[in-house]
Amino acid sequence: MAFWVGAGIAMIGMIARTTLREAPDYVDARQKLQESLSQVNHDIANLKNDIILHKKLITMS
Repeated sequence: MAFWVGAGIAMIGMIARTTLREAPDYVDARQKLQESLSQVNHDIANLKNDIILHKKLITMS
């Protein structure tokens, strides 16, 4: 019984993580970073492989 409850909770969590959108604060921070880099003439293409910029954040509200 406990296994099935745990499996159900895991499925709900997986669906929630894949369907929810990014938090507006995180999206705004990413846009501000890109604007700041363009103002100092830094090539944004160099950051395409940066893990931090492409990692999704999980926040608890």
